Amino acid sequence: MDGKGYSISEGRALVKAARNAMELSLVSPGFDGAAVEGLLGEYSEKAGVFVTIAHHPTDTVRGCTGSAWPRDRLGRALVQSAIAASEGGGKFIPMAHGELQDVTVEVSIIRNVERIRRKTPLGRKNAIRIGKDGVFVEYGFNSAAVMPTAASKANKDVGSLLSGLCEQAGLHESAWERPDISLYKFTAQVFKETEPEGEVAEVRL
Repeated sequence: MDGKGYSISEGRALVKAARNAMELSLVSPGFDGAAVEGLLGEYSEKAGVFVTIAHHPTDTVRGCTGSAWPRDRLGRALVQSAIAASEGGGKFIPMAHGELQDVTVEVSIIRNVERIRRKTPLGRKNAIRIGKDGVFVEYGFNSAAVMPTAASKANKDVGSLLSGLCEQAGLHESAWERPDISLYKFTAQVFKETEPEGEVAEVRL
C-alpha cells in the first residue's frame, strides 16, 4: 500500500483470498481461516474491512460482514469477515457451496472513520454524502453499517437510508434522529469482481 491506498494487484489478491476463505469454510465447517491468513502476511497493518457477497447479475446483497474499526491486521480481518459473510453474519441465510458460482465478491477497506457529532436530524443528514460515505450506526449491542457502494445503489435520500440502517440494526426507523444514537461515517477503497470468479476492478466512488 502507498499513500494513495492499495494497488489493483493488491486488491485482486484480497478479493481472491476472501473467495478462497469462503470456499474452504463452506466445504470444511471446521476451517478457521489460518491457511488463507498465512498467505496474507504482507497485509499486516490494522484496518477495518467489510466483505460483501452479491448475486450476479442483479447485484442483490447475499451477505455482508465486517468491522469499521481497525481492531486486527487486515489479512486476518479480511479472512474472518469473508467466512462470517458466507455464514450469513446473523442477518442472512448461510450460503451453500454451490452458490459461489453465482455471486461476486467485494472487499471494502475502511478509511477515515469519523463520528457525526451533529445532534439535530438536519445536521446529521447534511453531514453524509450519498455515493461517497458509508455509514455505521451503534447503540448498545445494536449496530449495522451500509457501504458507500450500497448507499449509492440504493438511490435513497439520506433520511431514508438512515431509517433503513436503523431497522437493520434492530432499532426504530427514526432512532438516527436521537442524539444518544452514535452515527459514524467513513470512506472506503473498494475492489470487486466484475462477474463470479472474474476480473477484479476498483470501484470508483
